[in-house]
Amino acid sequence: MKSKHGHLFFSIHLVVAAFFFTLFNQEVKAALPEKSDIVSKMVLVNDYWINENADSGDNKWARAVYFIGNMAMYDMYPDSKYYNYAEAWAIRWNWELNGGDGVTHADDQAAGQTYIALYKYDPQPYKIDHIQTSITNMVNSSNVADWWWIDALFMAMPNFVELGNINFDTAFHDKMWDLYEWTKYSQGGSGLYSDNGNNNENDFLWWRDKNQRPPKLTPAGKNVYWSRGNGWVIAAMVKVLKELPVSDSRYEEYRQTLVSMAGSLKDRQRPDGFWNVSLDDPNDYGGKETSGTAFFTYALAYGINTGILDAAIYGPVVDKAWNGMVNDAVQANGFLGYVQGPGHEPQSSQPVDVNSTRDFGVGAFLLAGTEVVKMASGVMPTPENPPPPPSLFPVVISQSSEQVGNEAINVIDGNTSGSYRWSANGFPQWVIIDYGSNKSIDGTELWTYQNRAYQYYVYASTSLADVENEVASSLIVDQSNNTLTSQPILSSFAALEARYIKLKIIGAAGYAGSWSSINEFKVVEGNSSPPPPPPPPLSRVIHSQSSEQTGNEADRVIDGNTSNDFRWSANGFPQWVIIDMGAAPDPYSSINLWTYQNRAYQYIVWASDDLLSVQNEDMSALIIDRSGNVSSDQPISDITSGYPWRYVKLKVVGEYGYGGNWVSINEIEMVP
Repeated sequence: MKSKHGHLFFSIHLVVAAFFFTLFNQEVKAALPEKSDIVSKMVLVNDYWINENADSGDNKWARAVYFIGNMAMYDMYPDSKYYNYAEAWAIRWNWELNGGDGVTHADDQAAGQTYIALYKYDPQPYKIDHIQTSITNMVNSSNVADWWWIDALFMAMPNFVELGNINFDTAFHDKMWDLYEWTKYSQGGSGLYSDNGNNNENDFLWWRDKNQRPPKLTPAGKNVYWSRGNGWVIAAMVKVLKELPVSDSRYEEYRQTLVSMAGSLKDRQRPDGFWNVSLDDPNDYGGKETSGTAFFTYALAYGINTGILDAAIYGPVVDKAWNGMVNDAVQANGFLGYVQGPGHEPQSSQPVDVNSTRDFGVGAFLLAGTEVVKMASGVMPTPENPPPPPSLFPVVISQSSEQVGNEAINVIDGNTSGSYRWSANGFPQWVIIDYGSNKSIDGTELWTYQNRAYQYYVYASTSLADVENEVASSLIVDQSNNTLTSQPILSSFAALEARYIKLKIIGAAGYAGSWSSINEFKVVEGNSSPPPPPPPPLSRVIHSQSSEQTGNEADRVIDGNTSNDFRWSANGFPQWVIIDMGAAPDPYSSINLWTYQNRAYQYIVWASDDLLSVQNEDMSALIIDRSGNVSSDQPISDITSGYPWRYVKLKVVGEYGYGGNWVSINEIEMVP
């Protein structure tokens, strides 16, 4: 017989066991679902949005944020319907910004992030022309006070860092820092960050703008830290850290901002996984809110995935946040609720409930999913509509010779780097390519190993026999006297139908070796892009230059192309180039200069029949002195004396209103 004490002891054991069983079950429920489940929720939400919004919307900030999330999802889960939806939106707006190229308001620049994302899949310059012009205008301006509210950091910073990388120009990164630094440390007198040395609140959070700083407080006397506002900031840090070189001296401050905010946010999370719209006052319009929660989840998950944050500390925070959103905000049909509408503080667009949704909230949720899925176990599901597989064509059907490890197939592998090339020893060497069906072509592009000036022919026909036998009528490109090293080497011709192409390398200019080494060969299909300009006269060559950037060599200043994509670049001032015009048929009456991004470079030009005179910069050869130039007109034009010089020296000595240290010249033209 058991005593009463025995029954009591047994009962206590039951209670304790039940407690730990319940606790264990709660921890299991809080764990992340598998990758397939996370992706299925993202698909559910995104598909619902697209199906309910056949009209893709305007190009203002709110819809732009949706498309930022949509493209991030496509990067992770490449279902072509997401790409097509974004591309159709960009085309609808002609890749333009709300308000035009002159805008400096960050909200109007948010669309540029999607244009850049699409550009990275298909790098056609027109896709980023408008966002590049807008951002470049800011880079060239001395103003640093454009970002007076913290939303701006998310809307604009990613454009600066991405364009800096695309253009190999750290001036974009420098300007991004200047604007960010002003917002953080100076706006409103002492900055919008609560712990920047001027303000020492020990909160590591941000006020949305100067009007939300103390003395403005919540009804409970607490700081007004708006959830989504802080979400914009920490999500901006993620997008910057993903793209900014670690070697950048400002990288660590961006990283530390994320770390400090993460610690503060961890302590303010609600039991249900969400964050309140007012981070410090749960009674100031308290309740679930999805957009801020999603941005925080995105940033914390990124921090864990990259080792910036401790998974043991922050993993449970992310688990709880994701599960809270999918259990409470995501409805069965994919509708995403609890999204606070547009505003600037906790009381904006109230009340917030299960029926409250907005486009930017969906974008934030999709961003969160792209990082949360990396933390989960399991296998990534296959997209329902994957991009079409690469065509079986083109194929290399024969070649004269190939080096083991550098086979002929490499000329059509899509990779223009020298690590993936076709090499064969001796001249001539040839390769024949089958494109699978007749195509309308009007140009070719050739990338050569180490930028060598290979000389070659291209034959094209619908008949294999014609190209094999090099029938005269099939000859479409004659670069047998080529001296260009600019990459790619471009050729254009009247559009024609062809299935078979023969590329024949017969020699090289300026290269004494015996190897034929071609990185990549492409045909330009008719109407796919404007035809490239014809090559310059063979008599016009670069004699010498001070320096040149790989890929932006000096011979591009005389390639006949005035666009930013074909330029001479060199780092530091001064830089010079000497051009040998050969036998000048007529006196030159003027000189036109096109500069990269319309920069107001300052320069001097010497011209003479005597090479030593221009090399030594004799005063007798000086024809243009724009050392004090402030004009960015394109082209910059000067009337000259009308003498038929042979040698011309362009020396770039400085700049006005740019602030960077790169010399970048698109084209110089001597006009007879």
